[in-house]
Amino acid sequence: MSDKNPFRTRQIRRSILDTLQMAGGYALESGALETFVNDQLRPPLQPDEWREAVNFLCLGEYIAIVPNDMDTTMKQWCITERGKTLLRSA
Repeated sequence: MSDKNPFRTRQIRRSILDTLQMAGGYALESGALETFVNDQLRPPLQPDEWREAVNFLCLGEYIAIVPNDMDTTMKQWCITERGKTLLRSA
């Protein structure tokens, strides 16, 4: 998407990191995380915005997938130490 607003991109990424930080070390299921992030943003996230933000944060090792032994299909996320550092420096 060539018409991306850099402020919006930063806002989405920060909202994801803030939400995971507020989880206090617990992993959040992907759908719940997206819902909490949408509660903070106007307009709500578009699917491509969500994918781009999660991919960026995951590839940069700011967030990580947490496996669920009881449900291997469930995708859960947590913030990493690198993500916490990014929040403090932003």
